Amino acid sequence: MNKFIDLESYKEDLLELARASVYSSLKDIEISGFEDLYSSELASLRNGVFVSIYINSPLGKRLRGCIGNFSSSSNILDSIENLAKESAFADPRFRPISIKEFPDLRFEITILSKPVKVKSWKEIEIGRHGVVLKYGHSRAVFLPQVAVEQGWDVEQMLCALATKANLYEYIWKESDCSFEVFEGSVLSEY
Repeated sequence: MNKFIDLESYKEDLLELARASVYSSLKDIEISGFEDLYSSELASLRNGVFVSIYINSPLGKRLRGCIGNFSSSSNILDSIENLAKESAFADPRFRPISIKEFPDLRFEITILSKPVKVKSWKEIEIGRHGVVLKYGHSRAVFLPQVAVEQGWDVEQMLCALATKANLYEYIWKESDCSFEVFEGSVLSEY
């Protein structure tokens, strides 16, 4: 993570960029009005980015799409624009977002540090680390905020992560299982 750029000061603009990207796709119009953002210091950042989209429902905040990457040849602004669209229309877990849903959507952007391999799952810190679990050809990721939002401890989070990877719940205890951790700056409309 680039410690010298205050991402929080760009929060509203970045969230509006994600929102406008989805809206422009829904309406089949050009996105505009972000020239100042594209000429800012953010245009040089190449960090990984995840864009999560939630919808307000009677049961509370519900995930509606989430797509991201750990590295990109694009700057984070292009990544946010593209990943917002992918989250809205290409997350295989959900049907594409409709214009009717749009007013109830809330966006969340997580700008990531580079993942670093850890020797043991015991090095994982809830509330600080996002986690990549790898076992053979299977892999699953949770952003740093997921375990906190779910109220999980490390072991509960790893069981859920293994299940997400379509693996045995306690596979994370196996010596062949490896982990990478990363941190994230979360910018959210919640």
